Amino acid sequence: MVTNNGKQAIDNKHMTITFDPRRKDTNNMYHNKFIATVFFSIFLLLSAGSTSAEEKYQQIDKVIAVIGEDIIFSSELETKMSQAIVRAKAKGQTVDETSLQEQILDLLINERLQLNLAQKNNI
Repeated sequence: MVTNNGKQAIDNKHMTITFDPRRKDTNNMYHNKFIATVFFSIFLLLSAGSTSAEEKYQQIDKVIAVIGEDIIFSSELETKMSQAIVRAKAKGQTVDETSLQEQILDLLINERLQLNLAQKNNI
């Protein structure tokens, strides 16, 4: 950096940039470009990184019921339901899905209760 009568110059092998404190328009132009570049960079970083909670997290499974230490997940209920619907359609029967869901959930809960009771009684 060379200082000469109020002028500052940055000398490199291939480029010389001169800042004259008496010429406010040149200094402001560089300053404004720098500020604009910084704000634009920050804007790009924030806009690229901002996602909603739905995009960040994907629901894997839901807990439907807890029986003792056992858990019944929605995926298990859905699997049992789709199996029952396929069997019913193969027999030519119509299916009320709400009623079927309740029946299957009751069966799963009863099954887990029986397993817990059998474990307690060492059966």
